[in-house]
Amino acid sequence: MRSVPRSARALIIAVVASMAMLGCTGGQPPDPSSYGDINTINDGYYGNLMFGCTGVQADEAGDYDTSSLPEADRLESPDFCTCVFRGMKETVPFADAQAFDEQQADAAEGENIELPANINTVRTSCAADVDAYT
Repeated sequence: MRSVPRSARALIIAVVASMAMLGCTGGQPPDPSSYGDINTINDGYYGNLMFGCTGVQADEAGDYDTSSLPEADRLESPDFCTCVFRGMKETVPFADAQAFDEQQADAAEGENIELPANINTVRTSCAADVDAYT
């Protein structure tokens, strides 16, 4: 089995977390019908993607500060994760993000999951330049 780059693993975790957290019931928002907007209040798809991608929620100032995490627990930089959100919003139909989430939810534990080409293009673009999507 080929190794998955760290940024791909973080992106997979982020997408799963964002969709799973939004899909919960019991006072949680309903499944999103769009990406929504960048915000600093841990809200919507963006807030959940950022939590899944960085490993932290925004603090009171709206910053995703990963400096308090042990090095081994750090996932990706807030700049990379914001780039991924922007890139997905600009180039990946939301239905594709939803389908990817469903694919992962249905996958057996330990199953090798490949990023769809359009999401992987965003990931690699952001890995090369966090300002790839503005």
